[in-house]
Amino acid sequence: MFQALKEYNHVVFLVAQPTVNKLAGVADLPGKYSFIFTDNLGGRGPEVVAHEVGHNLDLKHTQGWDDYGNLEGGPKDPDNVMHPTLKEAGTLDKLRFYQWSVVNKQQ
Repeated sequence: MFQALKEYNHVVFLVAQPTVNKLAGVADLPGKYSFIFTDNLGGRGPEVVAHEVGHNLDLKHTQGWDDYGNLEGGPKDPDNVMHPTLKEAGTLDKLRFYQWSVVNKQQ
């Protein structure tokens, strides 16, 4: 079974009853594997999968970055898919220009 996984660029595992406290997911940064902890999603499953696969693509958490990857020291960009926490998150459906640049380097 695991031999077949070598053919894929990204593999997402869904894990029920995780032993990791309160995390919705973890992923290689960058890398191939993501783990989604289904009991901790709070109704945000698709957003969490996108966030963790973003880590696989070498995207890091937002910390108040502008469109070009420069630290502004402002808000943590709550609508960005790479926002670091679900608790303070907005829509989680945005990527910045500099993030697209990182993703496109992976292609």
